[in-house]
Amino acid sequence: MAEIVAFPLTRRIGSIRRLARMMASYSREGAERALATPLRRQYEALIRRGIAPDLAAREVRSFELAIRTRYGASCYCATAAMRRENALLKGPG
Repeated sequence: MAEIVAFPLTRRIGSIRRLARMMASYSREGAERALATPLRRQYEALIRRGIAPDLAAREVRSFELAIRTRYGASCYCATAAMRRENALLKGPG
């Protein structure tokens, strides 16, 4: 029997964007530490709501991957923008 989560964490686009921005403001190590806290809180909240631990862990992992995907995309876009800007500053040739 399949279990359905009524409100999947991966649909919380605002939270995903906010956490990705937060990660981008820290060093790599700081970002990892800062991300661990909200992920742990989400897991604990799901458990309190009666979600099975294995399903809660899957939900939080999916949420984490969505955040990391957004964070990676923002880092890639910032790097690409910096490259374009540097190319413009150098000029032709």
